Amino acid sequence: MNTIYAIFKKLNLGDVLEIKRVDSNQNIVYQVNTQNKKYILKEYSKDAIKDNNDLKKRNKQLKISEEFNSKGIKTVLPLKFNGYYFILFENKYYLIYEYMNYNVLECYEVTLDNIITLATTLAIMHKLDIQSDLDCQYKIINIDFDNYLALFKSIDNRLYETLNNNIDKL
Repeated sequence: MNTIYAIFKKLNLGDVLEIKRVDSNQNIVYQVNTQNKKYILKEYSKDAIKDNNDLKKRNKQLKISEEFNSKGIKTVLPLKFNGYYFILFENKYYLIYEYMNYNVLECYEVTLDNIITLATTLAIMHKLDIQSDLDCQYKIINIDFDNYLALFKSIDNRLYETLNNNIDKL
C-alpha cells in the first residue's frame, strides 16, 4: 500500500484517503480515493508485462482505443502522465484511470435497446479503417446471416427488423 501512496504523491493526484482492492486476476486493481477524486489503479503483474515487447503490445492496444475515441466510439482510457499511459514504479507497471461509477447488467436486465446499441457500435467499429500492427492471426469465417436473421425473427420481430434493415453495416 505504501507504493500507492508514493505513486499518488509523485504524480500530485492528491492525498490518499482510502485504498480498496476491488479486483485481482492476473493483475491487481485498486480503488483509490483522494480528497478531490476517486481513481482506479491497475497494477500489472510481472507475467503480464515481462519485457519491452509486452509493453509495446499494450501501448498499441491503447492507441487503438484512442483511435476509437477519435471516431466517436467511447472507450475508457487511462490518464496520461508526461505523455505516457504506463507508469513504471519500483519495477512494476501501473495504469491510473478516473473512477467511473457503473453497474454491470445481469443477463435478465439486458434490453433490446442495449443489444441494438451494442450491435450498432460493433458494426461501426468493424467499418472503421483503423490500422493495427498487433501480432494477430486472423481466420476468415463465412457467416450465414440469413440463418441468424431467421433465428432472430422467430425470437423477436423488432430485433429481426432492426438487424435486417442494417445488415449492410455488419
